[in-house]
Amino acid sequence: MKKKILFLLALAIIFSSCGTRSISFQALEPGQITLPPDVKTIAVINRYKPDRTKDKVLNFIEGLLTGEMIGTDLVGSRAAIEGLQQKLSESPRVKVIFVPYELKGSGTGFFPNPLNPNEVKKICEQYSADALITLEAFDHDVSRRIKRIENKRAVDGKIVVEVSFRATKWIRMNVGWRVYDATGQKLIDEHTMLTEMGFDNTASTEAAAFAGIPNAMQLVPRVGNRAGMDYATRIAPHYVWISRSFYSKTKNQNIREGANKARFGYWSEAAEKWIKATEDPDPKTAAKACYNMSVAAEAMGNFDVAESWAKKAFEKHPKPRYNNRIWEIKDRVQKANRLDIQMAPVEDNP
Repeated sequence: MKKKILFLLALAIIFSSCGTRSISFQALEPGQITLPPDVKTIAVINRYKPDRTKDKVLNFIEGLLTGEMIGTDLVGSRAAIEGLQQKLSESPRVKVIFVPYELKGSGTGFFPNPLNPNEVKKICEQYSADALITLEAFDHDVSRRIKRIENKRAVDGKIVVEVSFRATKWIRMNVGWRVYDATGQKLIDEHTMLTEMGFDNTASTEAAAFAGIPNAMQLVPRVGNRAGMDYATRIAPHYVWISRSFYSKTKNQNIREGANKARFGYWSEAAEKWIKATEDPDPKTAAKACYNMSVAAEAMGNFDVAESWAKKAFEKHPKPRYNNRIWEIKDRVQKANRLDIQMAPVEDNP
């Protein structure tokens, strides 16, 4: 198992509280689905664009009824394509190619009929792509909320109530994606994603509170960009930040010295100190050292060893935190196994 690819050991942020320190790592995690092993280059195209006649009239009517600005969804769909392209370009699994033109689609939140296989094949051949990702459905809704806030404070011996209003705009977005193989004969994925984001502003009046929040034409592209990034994490391995904590403040000198090494990413040196503390006569202290050893092993990519140390910590002191640590490592192992499959060269697959 190529476990070490999961952890890049890039030290980012360290927090200290309650006798522990927390450290953040950048890690490579698998996609939610596994693309065929021969899919290495993917072309991306926007197929949301409405027809200039029928669909455009329907969208115009919808805009009048909902008060939305005409063309907001089209702008949002383009932002979603940008977000998808940006996130996929960060993945070591695939190469992404942006198709610089758009295809006509439904112009709604509903999927149109799949693309003609010949059209898919033509695009993939033109861009030397092994698959084609299309955005084919897009729709958003805006909801508004207002909350009255009262703050009491003393002024010249008297209680004064200051009133303000917190306005919130919620953007709720449905985006439909398809992934075609290079022949156009097979749909690798067809998926609709829901993305929601809220935007707040506080002011002295309700009108001023809402006025301080950008309009939908400004907000929808931001949510669309997030939707595109989210879909990229569904179909390809991607980098994430994860946080782990370890004990640093105890009476045991080896735990303290090991923590000073770990805070700078010197995990081997930290483990040399912590393993001595696992034999501490106090079971609670020994359990803390075992827990720390589990973190060090995981940071060095040894997940089986990390799970073993987590189990020893729980045996010495049956604390819920140590039991949670066991399942945390099991989850890492499952993801590492999927990642090995997704990152394997084509020749490694039957």
